[in-house]
Amino acid sequence: SELSYVYHCFGTKVTLVDGKEVSREQVGEKVLNAPVDAVVAVGTANPDLGQLVIGDGYIITPEGELLHYSSSAVFEATAYSHNDEGCDFVTATGTQVRIGTVAVDPTVIPYGTRFYIVSNDGKFIYGVGTAEDCGGAIEGKRLDLYYPTYSQCMMFGRRDVTIYFLTD
Repeated sequence: SELSYVYHCFGTKVTLVDGKEVSREQVGEKVLNAPVDAVVAVGTANPDLGQLVIGDGYIITPEGELLHYSSSAVFEATAYSHNDEGCDFVTATGTQVRIGTVAVDPTVIPYGTRFYIVSNDGKFIYGVGTAEDCGGAIEGKRLDLYYPTYSQCMMFGRRDVTIYFLTD
């Protein structure tokens, strides 16, 4: 005697007879993410590690977060810590310093502006930052990125970065 079994799995109807698949039919589908008409990855990197993807108006972070940006610009960046002379744990706007706190010239970038920061040499992805602080040497197209330790600041040093002005 034959034993027939039909089950549905992820929008597919599968028919088994005596434990062997005899037919498979797609009966539905659900789009989880809207398709993107762009190349979102090129190369042989391990996808489990994640990689930064920057497209026309969007960024996919190594963590998989989708961000949107309106424009980008190149700035010179340095790093600072709350231990630096003249600095403490409170920013010019009254917030606590933390990774993501960026000192800007507020006449160039208004306080509260959010952006995604990547070094042009490919060695650092600072990530999402917010313009919340300023400093005496921060004038024009200069940024100072907060890091909690002196050694992290020294490792970053001084370098050109591209900042992507976020619209999210």
